[in-house]
Amino acid sequence: MPWCNAILGARTNLDGCFAAAYVGKIPEYGMHLDENRVGTHLVKVDAKLRRPMDYDLVGFHVGDLVGMDVPVFTGLPTPSVNELIKLNSALNTTGAVWMYHIPGVTPEGPTVEAAFKGEAPTETLHVGWEELKGAYDTLNQTGSTEAVDFVFIGCPHCTLDQLREVSTMLEGRRCRATLWIMTNPWTFRLAEFMGYRATIKQAGGILLSGTCPGLMGCLPPNTEVMATNSAKQGYYIHGLVYPRELGVWYGTTKDCVQAALTGQWRGAWQGGA
Repeated sequence: MPWCNAILGARTNLDGCFAAAYVGKIPEYGMHLDENRVGTHLVKVDAKLRRPMDYDLVGFHVGDLVGMDVPVFTGLPTPSVNELIKLNSALNTTGAVWMYHIPGVTPEGPTVEAAFKGEAPTETLHVGWEELKGAYDTLNQTGSTEAVDFVFIGCPHCTLDQLREVSTMLEGRRCRATLWIMTNPWTFRLAEFMGYRATIKQAGGILLSGTCPGLMGCLPPNTEVMATNSAKQGYYIHGLVYPRELGVWYGTTKDCVQAALTGQWRGAWQGGA
C-alpha cells in the first residue's frame, strides 16, 4: 500500500477495491483524504546509504518510531526501484506506514515544504549508522549458531534484476543449505525465459512464485536456523511458526547466497561513514 500512495501517487487503503467495483463508490477516509497524506515527521537520514539493505534498515527503524504517521525523508540519494521496495516493506513491518514522502520522488512531495503543506513537522528524527546498526542487531538477535539449514530470498518478491543477481552468484556452484527464492508469477515466467530458473535449479535452489514461508506457515523439514535478506520476513517468521523456535540470520543478498552455498552464516555488519 505505501508503494501505491507514495510512489505511484494513487489513493488506497487496506480495504480492497471490490466495494468500489460493485457500487462505484469508496469510503471517504484514510489515504483518500488530502489531510491524511500530509507529512507529520521529518526524518533526516544522516547515514550515506549505498545498498538495498540500508533502505531496509531505515524502514525497519523509522516504522517503529512513526507508527501510522507520515514520515518525510531527507538526506537520501535518489533510490532505485529495488531500494524503494525495501524501504516500503520495512516501513509497513515495524510500523503501519501507509504514506511517506521523499522530496523529488513522491509525486505529492516535490519539496519538503510541499510534503508538509507548509506546516511544521510534529517531530524531527535523525537516522545515522548507530540507529541502523541497532536495527541490524535486533534482526540478528535470534541467530544461535552459524550452521544454516534454510535460506530464503524474495520478500517482497524478487524483481527480474534481483533474480539475475542471485543466479549470477549461483552459476556453476552447488548449495549445501536448502534455498528458496520467491518471485511473482509474471516474473517467474520471465526468469524461465532468461535462463535464471535453470541456473538456480542446477545449483540446488528452488524458484517459487506467489507466496512466502510466512504465508505458507511452513519451513523445509528439520529447519532450525534460517537466513534471509528481508527485514520483513525475518521479523514476522517467528510469530508465524510459533511455538516452534527458530534461529534467524539477516543480511545482504550476497550474505544469504554464501550461506546457501556453504551452509554457514558469515554475514557481519558492514555499515559506517
